[in-house]
Amino acid sequence: MKISMISRIIYLTLLVIFSLSCTKSIEDERLEKDNATIEKYLNSRNLKFTKQNGVYHVIRNKGYGYRVAQGDSISFWYVGYTFGTGGLVFDTNILEVALEISLDTSVLSLLPVVTVAGDNELIEGLRRGLLICREKEIATLLFSSIYGFGNQKVGPIPSWSPLAYDILLISVNNCQIRVEQENISTFVSQNEGFVQDTLGFWIKFLNESYTDLKPSIGDTIYGWYRASVLNGDVFAETPEVGQQIIIGDDELTEGLTFGFMLMSPNQNAELVVPSSMGYGVNGYGAVAPYTPIFYEIRLDSIK
Repeated sequence: MKISMISRIIYLTLLVIFSLSCTKSIEDERLEKDNATIEKYLNSRNLKFTKQNGVYHVIRNKGYGYRVAQGDSISFWYVGYTFGTGGLVFDTNILEVALEISLDTSVLSLLPVVTVAGDNELIEGLRRGLLICREKEIATLLFSSIYGFGNQKVGPIPSWSPLAYDILLISVNNCQIRVEQENISTFVSQNEGFVQDTLGFWIKFLNESYTDLKPSIGDTIYGWYRASVLNGDVFAETPEVGQQIIIGDDELTEGLTFGFMLMSPNQNAELVVPSSMGYGVNGYGAVAPYTPIFYEIRLDSIK
């Protein structure tokens, strides 16, 4: 009797394990199939993409604002659609798009989505995908049906449909961003001459330019820079006065790269770079997350 009972328990346990492994196998197969479909779609359109946490990310118009972090307050516009044969737009909060494709606007919320990044009110693919995006960026997020509506048929969306969302991320905010922006505002108000560039950093030219020649991405220049936090603590400086620097090199922050691209040979400038174009939400070495950078820079010549 005891042996029979033990045998039955073992049988039931194995049955549960087998059932779970079958379910996992089906999901894995679906994920693999959907990802192949997504990559075929992207490659057929020659779209450059990255893949992170199971979501494909295509930058349509690059933004240089803050990267989204878990718990940030965010707002965004979107267009949701299926793709491939029979692709259709099934949802949007943009009035012009809704009218163009004759969606029923009476059932749509035609306002920006305002939510907390990582919040469970969004479907899994959007939750994961938004954490890849940046403020002011226009991007397309594509993901498997496993992260969408799965085997459910939702309105006009067939079951097991991979989904795509075009996203315009309007704003990203948290308490650290607010403190950083206050610190930058105080600094530039106390140091006259700074002008904010359209990308978001601040620049002050210390002498006139006598030529329209400016470097571009990929150019080699000779120059110098010193980097410090706003309290004056220096954390980096070029080892030589006429240091060779490649514009767009990964060692340069975005703010420093674009600062040099506004300069002409024999020109000096100062930059105030927000962390969104510096070391961001993770920081780097002695630079804490959400820390703006003060640069003193000089462009000697362009090779």
